[in-house]
Amino acid sequence: MKDTNCTKIQCLGLVFFVITTILAIVFALALPLYKLNLNYDEQIADLSNNLGRFRALAASVPRLEHQLNMLYKNKNLDAYYITANGSASGGIALQRLIEEIIHRLKVTTNSIQVLPAQDLDAITQLSVRLNFSCSIDALWQLLYDIESSEHILIINSLSIRAMPKRHIQRQVPGTEPSAEPALLNVGMDVYGYIRREST
Repeated sequence: MKDTNCTKIQCLGLVFFVITTILAIVFALALPLYKLNLNYDEQIADLSNNLGRFRALAASVPRLEHQLNMLYKNKNLDAYYITANGSASGGIALQRLIEEIIHRLKVTTNSIQVLPAQDLDAITQLSVRLNFSCSIDALWQLLYDIESSEHILIINSLSIRAMPKRHIQRQVPGTEPSAEPALLNVGMDVYGYIRREST
């Protein structure tokens, strides 16, 4: 009778041990899967939010295109564009406009060239590359005059180097030092725009 009770207790203990082991294994496997599932749920929610925003942006594209076309057709904005009948004459007009600003400031021009035009939606972008020498004060004034022009003029790139002095004059004792301004060598690309006739 004792042996039977021991066997029952051992069997119950063995069953309890097996069930506990199985539950531990299931829990050990289920917990990472549960966390992974939560992570996937969060990613799905984020992607759904992003998709909703992208759909809203995509839905607003026709309205934005309409507003852009209205801006292109707005005759009140003509003053901001360079007046020309094509990209070739537009490039020349932009070059003359920049040359007027440069000559007004008495800046020494080394070179100026018209770059190829680029057609955008309803406008054409004109480009002029110039190289000149000037003082720091003249450069500040030139940048101001270009940026404050009645036309839309954009300085796309700007490189400035100090020009080496060809000869250094000795200062004679008892005299004032030379007040001659240091010269800069400046390279610059300037953009302007003309309206393009819709075809």
